[in-house]
Amino acid sequence: MFYTDGSNAKDFIENDIELLKNEYEEYYNILMQAELSPVNIIMCSSLTNEKHNAFEKFLLIYENRIVILKKVNGSISKYTIEYNEINYIVIEGLPKPVCLNIYYREEGRERIFFDSFAEEIMNRLVKEMREFIIQGRGPADAVKLGEYTSHEPAYVGKVLTTEALFKNQISVLELYQRRVYDRYWSIFRKIITQTHYSIVSNNEIVVFKEKYEPMDEKDICGDLIFIPLNSVKSVSLESTEKGMVLKYMFCTKKTFELFYQNEKTDELLKAMSFINGVIQA
Repeated sequence: MFYTDGSNAKDFIENDIELLKNEYEEYYNILMQAELSPVNIIMCSSLTNEKHNAFEKFLLIYENRIVILKKVNGSISKYTIEYNEINYIVIEGLPKPVCLNIYYREEGRERIFFDSFAEEIMNRLVKEMREFIIQGRGPADAVKLGEYTSHEPAYVGKVLTTEALFKNQISVLELYQRRVYDRYWSIFRKIITQTHYSIVSNNEIVVFKEKYEPMDEKDICGDLIFIPLNSVKSVSLESTEKGMVLKYMFCTKKTFELFYQNEKTDELLKAMSFINGVIQA
C-alpha cells in the first residue's frame, strides 16, 4: 500500500515512487518530472475489499494540488484538481465511514471507497487535504458569536464535528436543526430536512448531516462535510414557505444548501454575517 505519515516521510515517498516505477510502470511513465515528489501517494483500490467498487486508481497529494491517475477500460488518464477548485469534502456513512467524496469545480466529483481497516489512513488523508486547502486562512482573533446549549450534548453529530476541528480552529457558532416533516401527522409525511449539526469556525464549516431517519440513536448514520471558507463566494439566507434556507455559493458556481426552521433566523443571520465578513476581508 502507498501511504506515509511519519517523520521520515521523504524516505517513504522515495520508496513509493520507486515502487510505482517498478510495479506500475505505465502509471509512472505518465507523470512529469515535477510530479515525482508528492507529499503522499495512495493506491485507492488497496483501501477496500470491494474491488468492483474501485477503479485501479492512484491519488498523489501535493501542497497545492491533487493528481489522479486512473485506469478505465484499459486506458490510463491523468487529471489535476487544484485546491482552489475544491468546493467541499464529504466523508460518507459515519460513524462507520465507507466513502470519501471530493466535490470540485462546478460538477466534478471524485469518489474513493474504503473499508474499516483503512479508516485511519483516510482520516489522515482528509486532515492533510483540509490543511492544504485552508492554509490557516481566516481571522485568528475570531470570537464565539453565541453559546449553544444542546439538550443532547452527546449527540453523535456534535461529537463528530467537534472532534474534527483542528487545535488552531476557533468555533465561532454552532447550528443545530432537528429533522423536519411536511404534514408530520400524515402517514404520507415527507421529510423536508434530515437532522444536521454545523460548527462555523474561523476558516471552515464542519457539518454532520444524517442520511435517513434512524430507528434508534445507535443507528444514526450520516455524512461529515468540510466546507473551506476560502472556497465560498457568498452566503445568503432565503425564506421559503416551510422555513429558511442557508445557501452557500462557491467560487465554482456550485451551491450547497441547508434547511432551518424560522426560529433559527437570528443564529443564521449571525453565521451569514460572519462568513461573508471573512470572505470579503
